[in-house]
Amino acid sequence: KSCLKDLKNTYLSLGVPISNAIRVVELIRDSTISDIRTTMNVTSENRLIMSNLIGETKIYFEKIVNLLK
Repeated sequence: KSCLKDLKNTYLSLGVPISNAIRVVELIRDSTISDIRTTMNVTSENRLIMSNLIGETKIYFEKIVNLLK
């Protein structure tokens, strides 16, 4: 949590709008999810694993976004 606070303060001190930093995190989230979908060999056995992994990825990136707000 403190690392993200420091990151937020760094962006602010450099004059970078927080909305831009949040957008970058969202783009990284989308890219990560795309990588999961395209690199994982989906079978009927691991479909649930992939779904859970994508869900957890979304949750963690949302936490980062919320800490930057």
